Amino acid sequence: MDMSRKAAHGFFAADLIFFAPSAGEAATLTVNCPVATIQAAVDVAQPGDTINVTGTCNENVLVSNDRVRVFLQGGGTATIRGLDSSRPVIDIRGKAISVQGFTITGGRDGVEVHRSANAVINNNVIQNMVAGIVVYEVAFAAITNNMIQNHSQVGIILQGAVSANIGVNSASDSVASPNTIRNNGDGILLSGAAQANIIGNTIRNNLNNGILLNRGAQGNIAKNTINA
Repeated sequence: MDMSRKAAHGFFAADLIFFAPSAGEAATLTVNCPVATIQAAVDVAQPGDTINVTGTCNENVLVSNDRVRVFLQGGGTATIRGLDSSRPVIDIRGKAISVQGFTITGGRDGVEVHRSANAVINNNVIQNMVAGIVVYEVAFAAITNNMIQNHSQVGIILQGAVSANIGVNSASDSVASPNTIRNNGDGILLSGAAQANIIGNTIRNNLNNGILLNRGAQGNIAKNTINA
């Protein structure tokens, strides 16, 4: 892993301003898997840092609650394959964490966001597990431009007092950033006090429900294509 700290350029376009790296603070860490690991880079990342990843990373990654504004970038080619099938591939407990451009597979769930964490999950392929994305324990996620497929239970699940934007960064967005959610047990499940904006997605060929809200969950649901 190249631990040199170089100036990072640009920012991740999210509705929440704290997802943008701060000028003068941001650096870039480079991880070339399988020689190096994402976990080692996450453990030393400072607020605003970007971790650029290449190759196939055979690991389960924990982003602990002391990590803030860390940007994981897979460039559309990197894969994270969880070695422990009883754990999520990426376990997010930190604040303002971005996961973009990966293929994610091999764990129990693809990405878990919990313990008051918040995250942007954008432009990933998340496939072949029990669940794709799980948000619980007073967390928030913006979920956009992902392919979420082939999960035995559910593509995206929100449990309890959590919220998410699914297909948009904000309910006021004029153009959706749609997810494709297909070939799962349920497509999207909201349970308990969960709330979500679910806008502009393609939800198809799921075994049970396209979108299911139960136990007091609330959803602003618009402009999705739901079939089969």
